[in-house]
Amino acid sequence: MGVIEAVHKEKNNFQSIKVTILSPVNSEPCPHAVAMQGEVFNLPNGKELWLVNEPHPDNFHPNTGPVMIDGKKWIGTAFIGNDGLNADTGKRFKIHLVLCDRETGEKYKDYLVNAHRTGGWVGLPTLFAGKSMATVEVVRSDAVACGDKASLTEKTPIEDKSIASQKGLIRKVWHDPVWSKVIAATIIAIVGLLWKFTNVAEKIHEWRQPVSIPKATQTRHSQSVLPEHEPKKES
Repeated sequence: MGVIEAVHKEKNNFQSIKVTILSPVNSEPCPHAVAMQGEVFNLPNGKELWLVNEPHPDNFHPNTGPVMIDGKKWIGTAFIGNDGLNADTGKRFKIHLVLCDRETGEKYKDYLVNAHRTGGWVGLPTLFAGKSMATVEVVRSDAVACGDKASLTEKTPIEDKSIASQKGLIRKVWHDPVWSKVIAATIIAIVGLLWKFTNVAEKIHEWRQPVSIPKATQTRHSQSVLPEHEPKKES
């Protein structure tokens, strides 16, 4: 498998930042959601890696990010084209792995929040202070699961996410300004439905309970219906 690799040397930093894209590979068929993975070395504090699509020249679409880093491995998801089934089939998409500072990362987040709010995914004319470290070009196809070919040929594929990595992903999603609101609203709606269901169930249960008559009342009632004198038996 062809590994896409790049090295970048920061100013006043003798260590070189090295990143690779292990999958997908160039010209690989991929669906709307492209699962991506690779390696990163010597990433300094305050720096982030983002996956950014470039469907047209100088038209950049940041994906929800930054990517999640676990040791020397990174994973992330890029979304190419429209989300409809078989949309943009055969179209090629460039996906950049962008190195940037947190200030630039905040600009990417602002764009995503505004795009979600307005539905206008027009893209950005620039990467701002971001630098494309590596690029892969994939082909849209919903007939395959992107990454299958890479997992069969790559000798050192990224391992299954550990429990700690899963917790880190959950934290990132929860603190995302868009997804956190969606999750919170969903939880509130579910709690409200459960509360209503519980109330209805309790009322049904009460309605189906038999009416209990106190024992003393039953005794008085039975006595009241007995005749005062027993009928004489005919001989």
